[in-house]
Amino acid sequence: SQAAVVGGGGGLSGGSLGLASEQMLRSAYAMALVRCVNGVCDGGQRGTQATSVQTLARRVGLPVWVVELRHDSSHNALPALPLLRLAAAALLEWLRRGHLR
Repeated sequence: SQAAVVGGGGGLSGGSLGLASEQMLRSAYAMALVRCVNGVCDGGQRGTQATSVQTLARRVGLPVWVVELRHDSSHNALPALPLLRLAAAALLEWLRRGHLR
């Protein structure tokens, strides 16, 4: 459920996560975010000239901030866990609005 994504679930959202556990969660959320956005956008690549992920994401209606967070997750430091959870919830909502086939 979306509540499980935003709240954590499994007893991990109580604010008492160890540093290693939080880092693992951040890595897992970031990986899921990167894979989801890339998976959605890869099908839009045509020809020999690559189109930016942001352009492809815009075409299918992915939120721009989620795509930017995906970029940060891939190429910069991992974003904060609450922000990654919001992005996961936004992606789930995007999928529920008719993009999940």
